[in-house]
Amino acid sequence: GRVKQLRQAVAGRLQGLRRERPAAPVPAPAAGAPRLTLRRIEDPRETAAPRIETTAEKLQAFVRKQRATTSPVEEAQAAKTGGNFDRAEDILLPYIAKHPKNPMAYMVLGEIAVSRGNWDEAVESFEQVIRLDQAAPGAFAKLGEAALHGGHVTRALEALQRAHDAEPKDVSVLKNLLNIAQRMDNRVLQKSVIQQLLILTPDDPEVHLAAESLEAREREREETPTA
Repeated sequence: GRVKQLRQAVAGRLQGLRRERPAAPVPAPAAGAPRLTLRRIEDPRETAAPRIETTAEKLQAFVRKQRATTSPVEEAQAAKTGGNFDRAEDILLPYIAKHPKNPMAYMVLGEIAVSRGNWDEAVESFEQVIRLDQAAPGAFAKLGEAALHGGHVTRALEALQRAHDAEPKDVSVLKNLLNIAQRMDNRVLQKSVIQQLLILTPDDPEVHLAAESLEAREREREETPTA
């Protein structure tokens, strides 16, 4: 009650003062008097320090920038390298539908098929690479290896011979050629491939074993009387 009475008394007193002392009129500036200007009150929001990005925001900006500069084929390649084959295919298939003449897209698709052991799909992908660009690095070697695993020996031999012509010192290509020569019992091809492998990999026990096996069969053939 006491507080309420004090508030009412103060309010009444202020009203009385306003009635007793009316506001004095503002005098007009004298002629020639300097003109006063008010200083602008700065908005604290304008003078505050710039906002610092959080780590999460910086990371999001980095990812957006990377996606803008990384092609879908490169993104799919990265996903494949990380073992995420489904993600890689999800990127590649729509991209290939819009860009059917990009050989690298089919190359990555073929590599995914190889990783999954889908040899026929791999053969189709690598053949498409070669149709689009016969100079694509490693295309014939990959085609030959996929065809060999898929049981397409003749196709594998043709592709691997082309790969060997392009890269005569590629040991993996020579070993695949040796594999085919052994399957076909083509001793002339075996001897030629083994000679090249012995030069390139003189300490490879697998190559020495193949050489010894071929020599043994050659001796056996010479010692066997002909009818």
